[in-house]
Order: sequence, then structure tokens, then C-alpha cells
Amino acid sequence: AEDIVKIYRQEAALDFPVGWLRDRNEILSRVLLRIVSTDKNVDLLGNISHHNLPELNLSILFYFFLESNTNEHATMLIYNRHMEIWETSASELLEHAWKNTPLVMGHTITRMSEVLNGCTGFPDTKGFPEMFPPIYVITNKHNLYGAACILYPDVLKDIAQKLDSDFYILPSSVHETIAVPAETLDVNHANSLKAMIRGVNQSELTPEEILSDNVYYYCRKKHTLSLAV
Repeated sequence: AEDIVKIYRQEAALDFPVGWLRDRNEILSRVLLRIVSTDKNVDLLGNISHHNLPELNLSILFYFFLESNTNEHATMLIYNRHMEIWETSASELLEHAWKNTPLVMGHTITRMSEVLNGCTGFPDTKGFPEMFPPIYVITNKHNLYGAACILYPDVLKDIAQKLDSDFYILPSSVHETIAVPAETLDVNHANSLKAMIRGVNQSELTPEEILSDNVYYYCRKKHTLSLAV
């Protein structure tokens, strides 16, 4: 509690710039995108600008990302009322967010064994062995809304090359996803994965962290991402 109060007093003393909130060009240069489940966010989607991806049962939302010199950051979701003030459209936000997000947030593709070895509390001397089959965690450099990285064609192609296989995408949360090579699974396994994801979502994540109960499939030949089951 003392640490929270200390941080609050430090931040409260800062002069937060708000002039850019009235500058349309500045707004468009800061807008980024993230993805959420369409079915799980019906009420929210009724009040915010968004772009639907019906083939994935996902929706793209738009938000501002503010980063300070101390690598701290804040976000602000864009609502319909903001759109009216700035006289902009969802299509215009999508155009700019699609360009801005990869540049600002980047992406990372890391083997699960490396992620586990880097976790605090695990012994550095022994570590985790390489997993077979290889499993990759996909997110961005801030580990914030990194699930959106699955929308980048180059990212999916890169994973397919690393795995030398088509692959399934497991929606771990809105912040990251997991890629599993398809050659190690069949349809029955995919159904089991869907049940597992649903269980984790219900027991381990807060509602705002849940991305989807679905499993996704990337086909190398067609370069397409679709619902697996």
C-alpha cells in the first residue's frame, strides 16, 4: 500500500500532456489495435469503434498507447463518443492502427522452453529441456495485447517456417498465444485442446484477459488462419 501511495504521489506531480487529444493527426499517429472475442464482448462492442473478423469470431478494437521516458505506459480505449469528437471513422482508425501497431509494439516468437527457463523461481542450473514437439509463445515486446500478433501474415509465415508444419494457435490470453505444430495432433486432439482452453479461461483468467475459447489453425499452403473446430 505504501508503494502504491508513493507511485501515485510521484505521478500526480507530473504535468500530463493532453493537448494531443484534440489534434486529429496526433491521434491517428498513436492509435493501435488489439483483438477480443466477439461473443464475449457484445455489450462493449456496442459502445466502441471496432472491426469484426467473423471468420475467427474475433473483433479488432482500437486504443491509444502512451509510453514515458521511464518505459512506463498507459492505454486508453477508443469509444464512439471519441469518434464523433475527432470526426473519424472505424475504417480510418483501422488503416492507421494496422500500420502503427507492428512498428510500436513489434512481435516476439519464443520457444516455450526458453520462456519457462526465464521465469523467476526456477533453478538456473538445470532449467527446462527442449520440448518435443517445439511450442512457441507469440506476443509483442511489451507483453501487452500481444495476441494481435496472429493477425500479421509475416509472423504466421515465420512460425510455419520454424515448425516446418501447419500449426494450431491456442489463445492463452489477450496478451499472448501459443503455436503447436499440427502434425502432432488430430481433430480429436484439437477438440480436447478447446475443452482445456475453456477450462483455463474459466478458472485462471479474469474476464478482461480472456481472448477466446476457440482453437485456430494456420495452413501454410493457403496462408490462412481459420477456426480449427
